[in-house]
Amino acid sequence: PRPTRRYDRPIAIDLFCGMGGFSLGFIQAGFTVVCGADNDCASATTYMHNLGANPIRIHFVSPADEQRLERFLERHVVNMDGPIPTVSLVSGSGWKSHNPRLPGVPHFWFGDLSQLSGQRLLDALGLEVGEVDCVMGGPPCQGFSQVGKRLVLDPRNALVFEFARLVVEMHPKT
Repeated sequence: PRPTRRYDRPIAIDLFCGMGGFSLGFIQAGFTVVCGADNDCASATTYMHNLGANPIRIHFVSPADEQRLERFLERHVVNMDGPIPTVSLVSGSGWKSHNPRLPGVPHFWFGDLSQLSGQRLLDALGLEVGEVDCVMGGPPCQGFSQVGKRLVLDPRNALVFEFARLVVEMHPKT
């Protein structure tokens, strides 16, 4: 028998989430987005500021990713002007703070998603293969988009296949 669902709304995961446009739309459409994942520091901090639960659990693909995000936060988020340094980034203090009845995103994976397995991601979220209702995402398209330079050898082009791999490994309903 299947375990009882912990969520009363459909469950979604947003891979290559950027600043959270897909997640925001899914939250507004009635989903519980349980996780965002990206490799870009500015996008990740913007996502967590606007859509993150408070507190949010940040998972790192590798220890180097944790150090990279810490260096970014030290350079861009900490205000050293006053007598006491303050952090201007608080998870959920942006859009989410103005929409308190909607759930914030409780988890964020930061790092190179090509180095992450679907099972590791699900294990961290306490979910089983097939339990997620939707996996969405926006893998980089600069290498093949008409807006980009359309370079066949752009390494980001392969990330669409990493997105597909993660979807297959997690086996969402859609």
